[in-house]
Amino acid sequence: MPLLKSFWMEPGMSEKKKWTVMIYLAGDNNLSDEMIWALKEIYRVGTGGCCNVVVQFDPSATEKGPRRYDITKIEGKYKSGCDQDGIIELESIMEPLSPTGSQGDTINQEDSTDQRVLAGFVNYAMQNKEAEHYMLILSGHGSGVMGGMLDDQNPYGRLTIRGLGNALKNALVPKEGTEISKGQKHPKIDILGLDSCTMSTAEVAHEVRDSVDFLVGSEGFIRNAGWPYHRLLETMHTGPDADLLAIAAVKCFIAYYSDYLSAGVSTDQAAAKLEAFRGEEPIMKNLTTLSVTLADELHKDNRTLRNALVLAHWDAQSFNNEQYVDLYDFCARLLNYLPEGEQKSPCESIRLCCQGIIESWQQIVLKSDYSGPAYQHAHGLSIYFPWSELCLDYAGLSFAEATKWYDFLKVYIDKTVREVRDDEGRAQQGERPESIQAVYAQAFVGIGGYPVHRAGGWDGVKAGGWNGVKGGGWLGAKGGGWLGAKYGSLTADETVSLSSMKNSPVGFYPRRSRHLDEIRKEIALRDEKKLEQQLLASPDKTLQRVINRLPEDKKKWVELGLRPA
Repeated sequence: MPLLKSFWMEPGMSEKKKWTVMIYLAGDNNLSDEMIWALKEIYRVGTGGCCNVVVQFDPSATEKGPRRYDITKIEGKYKSGCDQDGIIELESIMEPLSPTGSQGDTINQEDSTDQRVLAGFVNYAMQNKEAEHYMLILSGHGSGVMGGMLDDQNPYGRLTIRGLGNALKNALVPKEGTEISKGQKHPKIDILGLDSCTMSTAEVAHEVRDSVDFLVGSEGFIRNAGWPYHRLLETMHTGPDADLLAIAAVKCFIAYYSDYLSAGVSTDQAAAKLEAFRGEEPIMKNLTTLSVTLADELHKDNRTLRNALVLAHWDAQSFNNEQYVDLYDFCARLLNYLPEGEQKSPCESIRLCCQGIIESWQQIVLKSDYSGPAYQHAHGLSIYFPWSELCLDYAGLSFAEATKWYDFLKVYIDKTVREVRDDEGRAQQGERPESIQAVYAQAFVGIGGYPVHRAGGWDGVKAGGWNGVKGGGWLGAKGGGWLGAKYGSLTADETVSLSSMKNSPVGFYPRRSRHLDEIRKEIALRDEKKLEQQLLASPDKTLQRVINRLPEDKKKWVELGLRPA
């Protein structure tokens, strides 16, 4: 379609538009008000008559149900410079959502995490707003492989990474009897935009590789305001091709948040080409060889490699409380610490894999950019790389199975976790936890507690500890405890058992060298009755005393966090 014709096309014309943009706003949480602002901006800018825009919004108000908006119906010309709120007009074009799924089953449209709800939205848009290209944007909370995305409070739930992959596959399955099912190529989603925290990961890319061509997202945290949709729609008015639009989305995002540098805001975004994750592409071959070789050498207690791995892991750009590292940066740091090896040696094989990943990066990541110092070594895609505990669901991801990365992580944690301390503070050489299963479910208050990393450190701080505190722990905690705690207890002067902590309002769990089996042994050696009575006597006072020790600007983090992922 010629550019001028696309730009000036009036509403109601039947010619196929170049783009259909589907925006899925999972707002049944603390992001609801920000998503209403996004809707206002979408209305203000409009479609320019050159694309279709369909929005599905699940708000947080219990009396307000989910609603769908066809922005294309509002107007056809770009209203540059207008400042109209537009929410009343949006309500006038709100469309009811059917409780019946595509397979005739009954679904709860208020559950944004239901695969069928997401698949139904995509099906509706692609069938009713046919276009040359399709872009799907998912907006909501995210935490990558650790807990999924699109948190919903009513009913409570999260969409897992596997669920996302299944939803897109189901949305793109042609109906029986259609021309597509008789041999025509069914349209893919050209661009999947993830307006969520920490979702630009290799695991996500691999899970949706067969349904999507380009992935646009962030490795780090995203502010609650989310994507600048008005700038993205302004770009849509020029009718770009898919690769150029993916690159433009990154540029719009970084340009917008660069204005927030004076407020100390850091952010990143990238556009990745998912063809690189299909079949026997170089990155998949190199990652698989890297995982297998690293695991084999760690099994052999290759201390030279072990030390290089730990240092590279330590140095690499990390995200989401050090649960992920930038894949490119990790490979670069590992190359830096690996000794020069002889030909056909394990170290040389690992070097070749890292070099192969780095050399193929331009074929994987179309555009990567950042604003602010926190993510200055981000290159576009992260990979799950925890320090001490594995997410329970990770083994079920297609990426973990295809690359053997899960097998490597199990060996890495087993070989690098520190020995357990006895009651006299001595390390018991060679004694490690029998299990490395996660003790907590998620990473935030009310879901399982903050994870403590690097022998007790938190929030990506090097050398272990928060606010520069040494000794490994949060505000000087020892042994992975909290606020000066020893052996993982709640405070320095009051010891709390594991069972008591699990029932507390906060639910913090000890981490890093404090594991479930060892904690149980320790509890058995103590006066359990005395410990339980101590907590039951004044649980609220104990918790409040701990919170009161926090700096004023950190107290709200206990309840809110940045944008919880």
